Amino acid sequence: MEDNKSFLDELLDEVESKETTLHLAHVDLILGEISNLEEQIAKNFEQTEKEIEILNEWTLRKNSKLQERIDWMTRKLEAFMKDQGENVKNY
Repeated sequence: MEDNKSFLDELLDEVESKETTLHLAHVDLILGEISNLEEQIAKNFEQTEKEIEILNEWTLRKNSKLQERIDWMTRKLEAFMKDQGENVKNY
């Protein structure tokens, strides 16, 4: 009977050890997935920064062209008003 108990104890110890190993492997997988997700978050922020820079550059180019048109129109309007003299100022 003592041998059976000893055998059962050894079997139980072996099962518990394998169960602990499986739990630790599962923990390793979860930690690996967390690490992958954190890397993806960082990549998303990096990509967003690049896209923001592209949009800012596009906006500056577009607005620069619009400002050039405003400046040209302002100069034309000033020249027109200067040519018209008092007639335009009193309008």
